[in-house]
Amino acid sequence: MYRGVCLDLDGTLVDDGKRISPFNLKILRRLRKKGMEIIIATGRGLSKAREMTLAMDFPFTIIANNGAIVEEAPGKILLEQTVSKEIVDEVYNEGRKRALLPYLYIIDPEKSLLLPENAGMDYHRGSVADLKELEYFINYEKVPKVLSIVYIDDREKLLGFEKAISQLDIPCSTHLIRAFDPHSMIYEIQNPRATKDRAIDMYLNRKGLSMDQMIAIGDDNNDIRMIRKAGLGIAMVNGTTEIKEKADLITEFDNNQDGVGKVLKKVFDLDKKIYGVFGKS
Repeated sequence: MYRGVCLDLDGTLVDDGKRISPFNLKILRRLRKKGMEIIIATGRGLSKAREMTLAMDFPFTIIANNGAIVEEAPGKILLEQTVSKEIVDEVYNEGRKRALLPYLYIIDPEKSLLLPENAGMDYHRGSVADLKELEYFINYEKVPKVLSIVYIDDREKLLGFEKAISQLDIPCSTHLIRAFDPHSMIYEIQNPRATKDRAIDMYLNRKGLSMDQMIAIGDDNNDIRMIRKAGLGIAMVNGTTEIKEKADLITEFDNNQDGVGKVLKKVFDLDKKIYGVFGKS
């Protein structure tokens, strides 16, 4: 029997206006009342994830920065997995060879996202809950603990950079996903243990649960490991080709059409049929 759901935010639980629909909220409330674990697993930073889930008026857990930080309740941080200063330096120096400068998600009481000095703040308006959390930086020696090293640029340029980083054999986890700008991609470098599925595993172990008891829903490549390890892995119909190829099930409706709520309603209403049809290969 399924004991909970793990949900991505952008392109999954929220619509293109970054809102959780009343129908999706209604379904999640029902599941929570039945004792289901509700886990938000997002690439967003923690402050923005909190802002985007304000309408969720029931207990849930946030896994932010693609597994680098876990918050069980407001202010109750269970896990922080940072990138060492040595890795930040090595990645930064390799990027400079290609005229690439990173954005750094950090752990700091007042700031959450550091921007290269020539970056535009307006572009990152939706990346944090408050623009006061943004700050330009020049001196890497003064950078606080880093959760994620993020590059946003042309796809082909980042593919070349990704290959270069892999050849350096740096101990890290990486992924290349869609950006807010349709002409760009996001390449993210983190602590090697900072992935959504590993953070979910850690949290579930504390609860005496496992991934095969969970339903996971996502739309992008950083969700693939999460949906592959879940008891039932669901890809959004608006998701990437790669994630849809790995999913047990694809939603009928997209993130602007209550896709999450509708598929969860169907799964839990038709539980026996789902178990009989959608097994892992």
